[in-house]
Amino acid sequence: MQVSIKRIQIREGRRSLDMGHVKELTDSIRELGLLNPLTIDRENFLIAGLHRLEAVKALGWTDVECTVSSLEGLAAELAEIDENFIRNDLSPVEYGEMLLRRKEIYETLHPETKRLLEKLLHMLAEEGEERVYAYIRSDVLKKKKRFPARRSIRKKV
Repeated sequence: MQVSIKRIQIREGRRSLDMGHVKELTDSIRELGLLNPLTIDRENFLIAGLHRLEAVKALGWTDVECTVSSLEGLAAELAEIDENFIRNDLSPVEYGEMLLRRKEIYETLHPETKRLLEKLLHMLAEEGEERVYAYIRSDVLKKKKRFPARRSIRKKV
């Protein structure tokens, strides 16, 4: 769906623009066109595509192709963070800040995960490390969504 660039809103607290990346995208879009539309929510808040948006602005476009997502609020912010994890080379500080914000949002949307952590910490104190490892290996946690491995987080941060 074509959306007026003037109607697209940017949430506060987004990561900073890499003007070198914007320039590369501007050159690519000039030559090939916009290959991947921006993603916005129903209120025209940008979820994914800040660098593409800035590139088409630099080209003087007034409208841009957008995918309108049904995600809203914290779910939309979570999608934005995950999009940045996948598509961008983040600095260690940016990665750490986004990871902390992702954890905060996820625990708000899924409070049972915070209770699970508290249960594991209690189990560790009361029953020991082996009991915690046994619990983690059980089917209970295999069904839960996985986060990046601790080793990969430490490597990036």
